[in-house]
Amino acid sequence: MTEQPAPIIDPARESGVAEALVADLARDRTWNWVAWEGLQPNAELTRRLAQLLELRWISSQPENILHLTPTWEQFRLGLRRHVRDSLRHCYNSLKTEGLVAHLDVAAKPEEIRPALENFFRLHTAIAQDHKRPDRFADPITHRFLIEIYSRFANRDMARIFTLSIGGIPLASRLGFLLPDCLYLYYGGYDPSWRKFSVGTTVTAEAIKYAIARGLARVHLSMGADSFKSRWSPEIRDFCGAVCVRDDLYSRAAYELYSYARANTGLMKGMKGLLGRRFA
Repeated sequence: MTEQPAPIIDPARESGVAEALVADLARDRTWNWVAWEGLQPNAELTRRLAQLLELRWISSQPENILHLTPTWEQFRLGLRRHVRDSLRHCYNSLKTEGLVAHLDVAAKPEEIRPALENFFRLHTAIAQDHKRPDRFADPITHRFLIEIYSRFANRDMARIFTLSIGGIPLASRLGFLLPDCLYLYYGGYDPSWRKFSVGTTVTAEAIKYAIARGLARVHLSMGADSFKSRWSPEIRDFCGAVCVRDDLYSRAAYELYSYARANTGLMKGMKGLLGRRFA
């Protein structure tokens, strides 16, 4: 479960699937180019497609998997020293100030909406502080997250981790509970509590929760950034590629599309120009 689209194929039939896809494309004359997403470099599907088609590699995105141990202490000892020191600071800095952090885990349908409201507030706060996009500012995206979490809560798959101090929510992390994996999605925290590393603490508490439930893995979501890499995850790349039909129109259309995409103001006109043949 991930925001990375990828093909789902019987591992024993990847080569045959690639050959069938290419044969179908050869019969169909209505396409100009195909954008392939979520190809794993070492997969047989990818190797066979690359043999049969001229693939242009255009993107790569890593997923970050933590393999859990039976106890938190074992997991902590497997981290790099500076990360262990950082975690020690997270808890000791609060203790020095006489503060106690409390973790709430929202899972039931009636718990989800209040926990999401805290998440929205904290995610917006850190987005503004870091001057980066608020992923849930758009009303449609906002409503979608509420709807999907409500549905997942009915299937016991929703988890929202909220770290509070003195009854005040200060950090939040969205999660999805799968049979053997906890998937951690977006988070947020109160920037005024940055010195206490509450963002790191809520993630550590979510990992502890997964270990306590006997889960095998925690997925830190897609993308390369220092916050994920510090936990020393297993990294697997998912690549994007394009194959362009070998004719003048298709090659010209794709080059024009690529140029327009790099200059976003041209995209709307580009779609109208290509009409139905826009891929």
